[in-house]
Amino acid sequence: MNNFNTSFLLVLFTLVLLTSCSYEFAEPPFQRSELIEISKTEFGKELLSALDNLPDSDETRDFKEGLTEDALVYDISDNFLILQEENDEGSG
Repeated sequence: MNNFNTSFLLVLFTLVLLTSCSYEFAEPPFQRSELIEISKTEFGKELLSALDNLPDSDETRDFKEGLTEDALVYDISDNFLILQEENDEGSG
């Protein structure tokens, strides 16, 4: 149980870091062919599982909003993903 709490805190900390690092590009930085669904990565599966355990509140709404099973990410390493979202004009 203690290992789960440590993992949960690590994932929560990662979420805070990821949501605080947001950039807007005129053109998407990664080609669509370079992206993979977050649910097809091990770290993504862990992240989505941890999100299910977060309570619904104003603070967690931003974390959960863009992270769905079909969210597209660039897989940097076993524990680092970059989420690429596109706005209505098609830029990232």
